[in-house]
Amino acid sequence: MLIFFIFALAKVLKKLKTVLNDIIKVAASVFLGAVILYWTYRDFDLSSLDYVLKNEVNWGWMLFSLPFGVLAQMFRGWRWKQALEPLGEHPLMRHCVNSIFVSYAANLLIPQADYSRFAPSRYTSDEEI
Repeated sequence: MLIFFIFALAKVLKKLKTVLNDIIKVAASVFLGAVILYWTYRDFDLSSLDYVLKNEVNWGWMLFSLPFGVLAQMFRGWRWKQALEPLGEHPLMRHCVNSIFVSYAANLLIPQADYSRFAPSRYTSDEEI
């Protein structure tokens, strides 16, 4: 009985170590990203940002470039689909494209998280079909 308890405790501690390592990695990445952002924008005047966005940005060009940005990400999803097919995976095109957009959204929250989010979002969406 004692040996079973020791093995169970070792297994729990190993799992806890893995979870703590993952938390430390994410926390260190977020902290480093925050430090870099602070260092980059420490002397930035936020009041000038409002003036620039309202008076100096040509929103016509911004709207003109928007479809090209979306199209570029769609092609990136298509490339992922093509890269996965020789491996025996046949995801739907929309799942690959949505995974790319999810990876960009995740990258806004956690720097360099885009590729770690691609596979889980594609796997869960294709398994539901």
